[in-house]
Amino acid sequence: LLLSGNRGSLVVITHGYGGKPDAFIPLAETLSEHHDVLVYAQRGHRFVKGKPIGTFHLGRAIDDHQQIVSRFAEDYDSIGCFGFSTGATIAAYASQDTSALYLANPFLDVRDIRYIGHVISLVGSRVSHGLASIGNPKLEDLEVVIPTRIAIAETDLLIRNRGSDYERKFGVENVVLIPGNHCFNNKGDRYLGKEGSRVNTDLYDDISKFFGVHL
Repeated sequence: LLLSGNRGSLVVITHGYGGKPDAFIPLAETLSEHHDVLVYAQRGHRFVKGKPIGTFHLGRAIDDHQQIVSRFAEDYDSIGCFGFSTGATIAAYASQDTSALYLANPFLDVRDIRYIGHVISLVGSRVSHGLASIGNPKLEDLEVVIPTRIAIAETDLLIRNRGSDYERKFGVENVVLIPGNHCFNNKGDRYLGKEGSRVNTDLYDDISKFFGVHL
């Protein structure tokens, strides 16, 4: 889904494992007031009875993301990437040709990436998490030299425990704690920052301001 107003900047939105791009449409509509927005579905995310089937491979997903960004690099003055959960991992490790990164509940450290690999492996043998394809990255060794903002949900205890690590890596001013849980589910009745008629405007505003400054 490409929301285009022929603007000079593009924001690419990457969903997490087991998620749907539909969940980011409200965010995409908000960002489209100032940027073109691209939301795409990752491989291995065809849903049957509410569960993704097919093969999800983290290394391949990173390559796919990089190819998407490279495809549009000549069409825009700047490209920003928003990634949620595993989507944040993908965006961070494919940050070439990117001007700014907004990472929500990111898995960036090897300990967390192994954790999500364990969770993904529980889904079944049709899913390949492909952790070995990106090696054993440590957060302190991750080379991200572009403006980066980290958003952490209060209820996500795993990522909250990594908060101080992110502050040391990206700066205290670039790590924000979001009240509640800005996660979503597969059914589409709960979106990033939005559940029913309730909207977490603080989250949407923070994302919009960040890309407004850096794109």
